Amino acid sequence: MNTNEIALEIKRRGTKPCAAFAFSDEPPTLTDSKIGGLPYWDGVTPYPTGKKDQPLALVWQINLEQTPLSITSAKSGILQLFVAAETHFGLNYDNLSEQENWRLVYHKNIDTAITPAQVEAAGATDGAGQAKFPILKEAKLIANGEMPTTLKFNTLGFDQLFAEVVRELTGDEVAEGETYLDFLDDDGIAAIEEICAEQADGYKKLPQSGGNPTFCQEDPRFNGDLEQFDTLLFQLPSDDKLVAWGDGGISQVFINKKNLEAGDFSSAMFNWDCY
Repeated sequence: MNTNEIALEIKRRGTKPCAAFAFSDEPPTLTDSKIGGLPYWDGVTPYPTGKKDQPLALVWQINLEQTPLSITSAKSGILQLFVAAETHFGLNYDNLSEQENWRLVYHKNIDTAITPAQVEAAGATDGAGQAKFPILKEAKLIANGEMPTTLKFNTLGFDQLFAEVVRELTGDEVAEGETYLDFLDDDGIAAIEEICAEQADGYKKLPQSGGNPTFCQEDPRFNGDLEQFDTLLFQLPSDDKLVAWGDGGISQVFINKKNLEAGDFSSAMFNWDCY
């Protein structure tokens, strides 16, 4: 069995485009796509709070008219992620879809008359630069075209693709429930992991929507009922000057594809990990 050939074919088939974002030096407004800072808030909906009734702070917001996401039918409004300013940044390791100390919020309509003073009066807080908060400084997000992303060996879907490629290239069958770790010897595992750990040419460590996620450890969707969150809504990596998810970590919000296509953001999964 030519393991290198199998790995290269997995990488070819598993590579997917994503919508990439970059940070701009231009100061963001209240309604711009951005990380950190004072969020847009409509002044009618109760502002999100955590389990200790503390106001949650904005990690990122996407203005869908300004920076459209091709993976969703929603083409207007503002999408936001809020988390608690605490040691785990709102993460519940036992239930990654429980929105207790984090919140995914979608404003279908934008009231351009809302002022920062009104947002603050609603209870909003600017978490950027606070202790125990991942955003170090507010920054505007701008669209940065498409970017290829590799399906890594520690990601949901890899073993299924591995089995398909092995069957087609060798005629061998990978048993149901068996992973590449069970099927290959140590040399084969090393070859697969070396090739399938490398990102595709043209990849940069940027915020992204869609495509394949990147994990410092392992994809948490292998556990429990989290496989339903099959689409990467937004991924925000650490940045030397702007973002710090622990020690060089990265965060993701996942959502179910059917819900996303319908513009339904009510159920999602938040995760971050680091080295």
